[in-house]
Amino acid sequence: MLSNNYVTVFYDPPHLLKNIRNNLKKLGFKFGENNVLWQHIVSFYSSDSGSPIRMAPKLTQNHVLSHSVAAGISTHVSLGGLPPDAMHTAHFIEKLDQLFNSSQFTT
Repeated sequence: MLSNNYVTVFYDPPHLLKNIRNNLKKLGFKFGENNVLWQHIVSFYSSDSGSPIRMAPKLTQNHVLSHSVAAGISTHVSLGGLPPDAMHTAHFIEKLDQLFNSSQFTT
């Protein structure tokens, strides 16, 4: 409350996601002490898009911040297809997916 008045905050999810994606592409992020890199997503996409059985079939160049991408990157790390530090990118994507998943919010 502010001076006995309630302040309502509205998030703008499409623009928040767009800004996160654009900054991730340009600069990357620090997630805790770890680096989150766009290149991990690009490497996963390159590998997964050419596979006959895809881990993230809905992944396109515009759809990158989802649970299936996080899970796919994690799998590629465990199989040696991506470096171990790509797990930080997977964790970051998973947290973003959870943040914007409407089922996570309660009233």
